[in-house]
Amino acid sequence: MVIILGACHSEVNSDRAPVAADIQEQYDLMYEELQSSYAANNLGAADSMLMVLDAFSRENESIKLTIDVMGERAYFKLITNQFERGLEYVKSHEDTVREQGTRNQLLQWITNKATFLNELGRHTEAIDIIYEVLEQTESEPHHRRRLVAYTTLASAYQYIYNYHKSLESFHKALELAKTLEMTYITIATIHNNTAVLLDKMGRLNDALSELEIAFSLNMNENNLMGMGQNLNNISNALRGLGRLQEAADTIRYSIELNRLSGLPVPLIRNYFNLGNLLIELDEFEEAYEVLQEGYRLSTQIGFPPGLLYLSSGLASYYNAVGNNERARRFALESLELSERTGILDVQPTVRKALSETYEREGRYRDALEQFRQFKAISDSLQAIVNRREIEEIRSQFEFDIISSENELLRQQLNFSTQQRTNQAFILGFALLSGIILIVSLMLLSRQKRQIQTQNAFLRELNKSQEELVNMIVHDLRSPLASLIASLDIIKNDYPTEDEDVREMLELADASGEKLRLMINGLLDVNSLEKEQVNGKLELTDVAKITRVAVEHYESVAAEKNIRIESDIGPLLPRTQPEYFARILDNLISNALKYSGTDTVVTVSLKPLDNRNWQLIVSDQGQGFSEKDKQEAFKMFSRLSSLPTGNESSTGVGLFIIKLL
Repeated sequence: MVIILGACHSEVNSDRAPVAADIQEQYDLMYEELQSSYAANNLGAADSMLMVLDAFSRENESIKLTIDVMGERAYFKLITNQFERGLEYVKSHEDTVREQGTRNQLLQWITNKATFLNELGRHTEAIDIIYEVLEQTESEPHHRRRLVAYTTLASAYQYIYNYHKSLESFHKALELAKTLEMTYITIATIHNNTAVLLDKMGRLNDALSELEIAFSLNMNENNLMGMGQNLNNISNALRGLGRLQEAADTIRYSIELNRLSGLPVPLIRNYFNLGNLLIELDEFEEAYEVLQEGYRLSTQIGFPPGLLYLSSGLASYYNAVGNNERARRFALESLELSERTGILDVQPTVRKALSETYEREGRYRDALEQFRQFKAISDSLQAIVNRREIEEIRSQFEFDIISSENELLRQQLNFSTQQRTNQAFILGFALLSGIILIVSLMLLSRQKRQIQTQNAFLRELNKSQEELVNMIVHDLRSPLASLIASLDIIKNDYPTEDEDVREMLELADASGEKLRLMINGLLDVNSLEKEQVNGKLELTDVAKITRVAVEHYESVAAEKNIRIESDIGPLLPRTQPEYFARILDNLISNALKYSGTDTVVTVSLKPLDNRNWQLIVSDQGQGFSEKDKQEAFKMFSRLSSLPTGNESSTGVGLFIIKLL
């Protein structure tokens, strides 16, 4: 989770409803004690102090202090992961804050709401709400609430893999933090979170640069917790760069700092990361000691996420040293904790390790079942991974393009300014017009050449981006074709009676075919994005095209005992015939793919009025959830419905329909 710079914290100063000085002073003293409880990770003491603050504010009948305490209660729910309850809390008190709170308190409350929506995965709603804060403070560009809004916005965009907008929001937050002369710790937090984003984008060297700045700022403030976090993230970046020994040494330094700060949760995270690094380095003895210490500490403080990750780490360790019994025990414990806590990101690794353990024990059916589940989870995450990788490729070029566009804009502004100046000069000094005209033309000519050079550079960047995507996709086709051909040879030339082996070969064959379809889909998308359609519209007998498509799919429908009914009226609009045919093909094929047996697919084509016409393809299948409706036309989207006949689904078809 990205740190939100205390998004839910109260602001002592407000713009109306002043509090008596002696009451405010008493409140501030108790508030400091509350912050001390947070710093010591003593959540029980913090909860007790919140009750004291609440009673104090009500006793003094101060609505301003009461709303401040409500903000702190919302923050407490955030740091204790009570996201559903937190969202209900801010919603139930929103009217009170809007009617009786100060403007600052209202802006804070809106940000609280966005933060909880973010944590609950409702990122689009969070983004809309944060823009409300930015709009309300637009006339005050240096308002402190904008800083928190930008960091929350960056977090939301990061969750939905819009890395460009996330990074842009972090940059705005950083500029604002410097303008507002915020503490070094706040600025360090923004640099740290920017680095985490850059790490996800694969820009590891840039991430290291940001983390070095954050570490220096935290060191200047002797902020041990911040330094420990920075070092943990530096280690992750070094590991991504293959510098494993440096990564391990960095984590050891982070462990020492976190021991000094006395915070157990960051220490548990360090133990897990170091243990996995040491397994990669074949330093098994130290890996065991580190993972065991993390597991012991998680047990001691009753921290389920720590037990989840450390048990998965111990399963990996025992797998590496060949202790099947203990590897199985910790893997099963990790899976049970994963189901209980809802933290699913360790499941693919654990299930794959468990599959390998069962295989070594000769329990091939159990191994196959774990491998099936590993594959199912991996497939469900594939859409996110693909979307992220595409965003990474695009983002590498996007920032270079933005910089070039900014430079181009400056050139154009200079060009316009110079042009206006030249015109005034010529009009004012007619006697020197000949000389001035020559000078002006020379300047304009030179600036025009600069702009043309800049435009050529931008075109080259776009071309390079397209070539890179093409190269990656095309280079995948050859080894994939070899893989599929090899599987065919094994199945045909080396038949086996072993049911498990045959099943695994079928699974591998299906996976290869799915990957082939995804690559073809990507090539289609890339081709469509480059194609120019303007001027290609023509009068088209779409009724004839529709009838041909229905006839083509009748045999496919019959295999699943599905009936296709059509209502096709005469229609001759101006359209792009090839695109219309592809849209229709995708829609009918999808309807059949997701329909059960003994159902009906209906295709309707009719004019609505003199200017509009309508194509409808409907089925009696599984339908769309509310979430499906938001995700349906995105690339590599995975919807809740599954094909009814084990057909392949790549998540590209509806995206292509949208492009067409």
